[in-house]
Amino acid sequence: MAERAHPEDPAFQGTIYEERLRERYACCLPFVQQCDVLDVRCGTVWGSSLLSGYASLTGLDTDPEAIQYARNHYPGIRFVEGMMQDLPFDDHQFDTIVCLEGLEHLYLSDGRRFLCEAHRVLRPGGAIILTVPLLRDGKHSSNPFHLYEFTVDELRAMLERFFVPLHWEVFPGGDSPEVRFVGQRREQPTEEGGIRMPSTLMFDRVYDWVLSLTGERGIRFAESSEETVIATSCGVLVLEAINRLQDVPSDLRNRWIAYLQNCQRATDGLFIDPLLERFPITSTAHDAEYVIDQTTYFALQALDALDSAPRFPIAVLERWPTPEAFVAWMERMDWSNAWLQSNRVMFGLLFVIYAVERQGQREATALLHAALDWLDATQDSKSGVWGRQKGASLLNGTAAAYHFLPFYEYVRRPITRLTHLIDSTLALQQEDGLFGVGPGGGACEDLDAIGILAIATRYTDYRAEEVKRACIRAFWAIWNAQNEDGGFGYAARQDDQTYRFSSWAAMESERRASDVWSTWARLMTIAPIVHLYADDLPALPQLRFRRLPALGYFDADDALSLARRTQLVTWLRPLPKASAPADAPPRVSVVVTCDNLGRYLYESLASALAQTLQPIEVLVVDDGSTDPYTRLVIDALDHPQIRVIRQENRGLPAARNVGIRASRAPYLCCLDADDRLHPEYVARALPLLESSSDIGFVTSHYREFDERSGLVAYDACTLPDMLVINQAMVASLFRREAWEHAGGYCETLSGLQDWDLWIGILEAGYRAEIVPEVLFEYRVRPGSMYATTSQPANYARLVGEIIERHHHLYLVWWHEVVRLYARKLAEERVWIGELEAARDWQAQQAEHWRRLAEERGAWIGELEAARDWQAQQAEHWRRLAEERGFRVVLSRLLRRG
Repeated sequence: MAERAHPEDPAFQGTIYEERLRERYACCLPFVQQCDVLDVRCGTVWGSSLLSGYASLTGLDTDPEAIQYARNHYPGIRFVEGMMQDLPFDDHQFDTIVCLEGLEHLYLSDGRRFLCEAHRVLRPGGAIILTVPLLRDGKHSSNPFHLYEFTVDELRAMLERFFVPLHWEVFPGGDSPEVRFVGQRREQPTEEGGIRMPSTLMFDRVYDWVLSLTGERGIRFAESSEETVIATSCGVLVLEAINRLQDVPSDLRNRWIAYLQNCQRATDGLFIDPLLERFPITSTAHDAEYVIDQTTYFALQALDALDSAPRFPIAVLERWPTPEAFVAWMERMDWSNAWLQSNRVMFGLLFVIYAVERQGQREATALLHAALDWLDATQDSKSGVWGRQKGASLLNGTAAAYHFLPFYEYVRRPITRLTHLIDSTLALQQEDGLFGVGPGGGACEDLDAIGILAIATRYTDYRAEEVKRACIRAFWAIWNAQNEDGGFGYAARQDDQTYRFSSWAAMESERRASDVWSTWARLMTIAPIVHLYADDLPALPQLRFRRLPALGYFDADDALSLARRTQLVTWLRPLPKASAPADAPPRVSVVVTCDNLGRYLYESLASALAQTLQPIEVLVVDDGSTDPYTRLVIDALDHPQIRVIRQENRGLPAARNVGIRASRAPYLCCLDADDRLHPEYVARALPLLESSSDIGFVTSHYREFDERSGLVAYDACTLPDMLVINQAMVASLFRREAWEHAGGYCETLSGLQDWDLWIGILEAGYRAEIVPEVLFEYRVRPGSMYATTSQPANYARLVGEIIERHHHLYLVWWHEVVRLYARKLAEERVWIGELEAARDWQAQQAEHWRRLAEERGAWIGELEAARDWQAQQAEHWRRLAEERGFRVVLSRLLRRG
């Protein structure tokens, strides 16, 4: 049993689940007699202990606590801790494998691996016994521990690749029907069943439902709604997502295009829905400007999907004539509701994209970059979302994050605080696998959450297993949410509560009933999940992402088409202009090494070129970059102060040495492509170097940014302290002769090369100076060299190599080095003690707030029940009033008669 059946759990004893457990193991008895048996995912071995008559019994499970309990209580059984999909046994070791309710707890790809492993460890003629739950009427059981549930045909094909069926039975299970399978090991696995053909059934139902909403001009929002521009646009986007727009008759497509184009206002290019006259805007949050911008946003997307265009240009530069105007517009918003305001910004940014790429207004690129600069500055450093500092809830701020991230992706700007975003998003997942506050999730909330997780997976494997599990759970919840008519509702719930899209009465629907917005949002929620984890999901055709940024955009491929390259070149930010003649001899050379870090290169280069002390030369060493965007960025560099050197990948220290040898200045700085210099850095550091020839390098205080925010400030940079810990920052300014005397950067070290160089310079007889100011910004990001070298094993190995390289120096100072290490260790122990105390206090506070949340939840439940009762009473009295009014009118008519 994979779900813990604990013999001491009174909640399990005497239940139908205990009865079925006993029945399952009883069915195994004929197949284990005098056999060497493996029980896979044995749990606490309560079930395994029911077996008898075997020659030997081995239980395998992943849970060390369950294994330890089993060892303490069942001494006659052998226990092994291990993974089903990677069985830790030799070939042909068992006669029988028992796997009861285990396969569904694996990802589908791991399930296939387990069957292959089971085939390997079974002896010729050996048997496997499985019980596996199935989908019920095509729906998942919603058991959060079931990572995959099968159809009958799918399971049979998968099992029969490896085993000849001896017994096949479908019987009623606890929550869904189950299969009991007994199979004999095939001599060789067959190829049949190895290829899965995608099923279009889910999307066929969606297609038919959308066409059923077609009206005279466009598409209705829901069954009982009227046609609107937004509804028509969403319907078009639904059909694009399932790759069925080409199946729509051309006359119908042309009708939709004409309807959308006819709703555009010539004066400013905005789209005005004709129903606004009959259904005026009454909401103060979703005001008229909001609804009109939203209508325009969707219309532009739909026309793009239809390979058409609006009739009139969008007056972007008339509305926001300067970058400062766009930023001021954002600053005036109330960011305590970041969800709402981020939608406004999303609409505006799409208009900017459209103006630049479709209307040729290149000057509008500055608006987008100014907006993203402002967003960088206002992102919450703790949660990674927006609006938290202004009072927005985590859910509210997370929605805002997803509304912005596609624009960062589209123009390849760095996304900061990715791990914080992952933490924040995972914290929002509910018991049903979705991310909305109430039952059944929410079309907006789920799209936003999965969108963030999908984008984050492209750049970090932080909490990768949890992210994958969260996405798979969300997929199955949405899979279950498809209505009988083929569409999806805003939330999969049982009540008849209604909602209005953007608070507009013209687009109202029951939350559970199908509407075109929710259907598109649901499809765009599962689209990146299907793309990322196709091998672990039902076989579906790939969905199509939006090619314009914002909702539904996902950059699924690093490859760049010619059109995409042209777009990206358009969005490259201009570097600071040259501030010195091109032939002026540089006072400082800045060597910027780059290996697939094109996203970050602008910030690094701009910080070097913006130094207040000039002239500066910058050498960009491309260390064999393979990323198409990085190569595009470097190809596009055209600046009189920049020279590009390209080489095959030789590693960071070799690239630095190559750049230094090609440089012209007597003083140098090596700047990584993802770090930044403050404008005054060279002006403050260079005079110190020039003041005395025995100064080998000058460093400064620095600040960490991105994944971590911290100040690093050392008072001195001398021996023996430098032998214990690096007290100089990576971009220290150094003398060329000192670099030569130290032998340059060590090209055999896989990390900490800058620390090694500083020690070498001090060892050569030079001294170092510190400018006690923050003059450098060091990026801490997932997947960086710092993240790798800071791992304890790697760090210890590298320190050992540095000690070997400077063996004599460490021998001279060994007494002081040991003393300083001891002091550092003692300080860290004190610090760890303080952290543990803080952790305990935080745990107490978390428990306190958890209890309050439970109490509040109960209170909210009572309020909701009271609200429902009040609504029922109101409806009751309304009907009575209507009936009474009818009787009064009838009475008066009778009197008149």
